[in-house]
Amino acid sequence: MQDRSIELSNSIYNSYQANEKQFFIKSKQGKIDLNFQDIRLSGEIEARIILKNNTYIIEAKTLKIDPINQSVVSEEKVKFKTRNFVIVSLGLNVSETSKKGMTMLFEKALFDKIDIENLKSSIYKGKANKIEFFPDKNLILMEGEAELYQDNMKISSDEIHYDLNQDKILKSINTKIINNI
Repeated sequence: MQDRSIELSNSIYNSYQANEKQFFIKSKQGKIDLNFQDIRLSGEIEARIILKNNTYIIEAKTLKIDPINQSVVSEEKVKFKTRNFVIVSLGLNVSETSKKGMTMLFEKALFDKIDIENLKSSIYKGKANKIEFFPDKNLILMEGEAELYQDNMKISSDEIHYDLNQDKILKSINTKIINNI
């Protein structure tokens, strides 16, 4: 197969969509692969996703954008920031379906909730093998060796459903709680 690609340098990608969505990415290097019909970015990448007046920032060294399947993937260290929490992970997959809406899946992730009013942050609020964020519901699903720290407790569980709006756990499976940590 002949290499059919377009090299990019100091590129900016901006996409406006219906339902108050905007997707903006800038990177040092990249290429548009016409064979696989994807965009592969590298270097210092900053992506901004704006959904209903909420801005989500992704910082990564590599990103692969698949416009046909509407996904963004990184298999390296990623930092994801919002107004009130941060996730650092070793992988990211952002996708969108009509049933689930937008989902962001983080592999081997640390989660830190930020107290906006007092501008305080813990070392980390939680961790899990997989953290899935649902922006439309402001819900986090933590799976696989999940740990969450809340109100002087450490909650260890196979699965934790965490509501960011209410700052509380909605559901946990196979849970162990350690008080007064």
